Amino acid sequence: MVNMLLLGMAIGFYGYLQPGIINTMMLQLYLHQEIRKLIIAFICCIFFEIIYASISLYIFTKYTLTPTTQLYFKVAGAIIFIVIALSMLGKTKVYQQKQVLHKQYKQGIIAIILHPQQIPFWMATFSFVLPVLSSTNLQLMIWLLVGNTIGVILIMIIYVFVGSLFSRFILQHQKRINNITAYLLLAIAITNLILMLKNNYGKY
Repeated sequence: MVNMLLLGMAIGFYGYLQPGIINTMMLQLYLHQEIRKLIIAFICCIFFEIIYASISLYIFTKYTLTPTTQLYFKVAGAIIFIVIALSMLGKTKVYQQKQVLHKQYKQGIIAIILHPQQIPFWMATFSFVLPVLSSTNLQLMIWLLVGNTIGVILIMIIYVFVGSLFSRFILQHQKRINNITAYLLLAIAITNLILMLKNNYGKY
């Protein structure tokens, strides 16, 4: 239970580590003391994170019924992580300082609601925690989602309060932070692919 909680926290924390539309919006709302909008954005972020993760969990547990299907999901998950990582490499700043705060707020809320990477990211994540996905371990998956929520809250708090002290540094080094995040994602995907190939084909 504790392991799944910590794993979920790590996933939630990592998922928003990359400076993007959502977390830079949170930071700018705090810097401009738009507390009401900040609270609304924060609640929306947590709510839709849970929704997307729950949908992904339902799809994953419903269709990973056979060892062959599970293998396909593992391969697909690794490929998804690699694609996401490659899309992040060398990515330039997504935040423009001249952008009107109201427009940035609207874009941030839309990005929270219509998050194209959420379900693929979660499907890939679940493929890597496959050993505990079973009918007897559904409670563990709930703890994973709880941990993820805590992780998202922590990273947002860091961006809002700590980030306000280093806002110029964060915004000026988004490309470097994006690259580091991408390399970590690539390492996870490649490591899991190697382990999967070793476990499934090593005996041959």
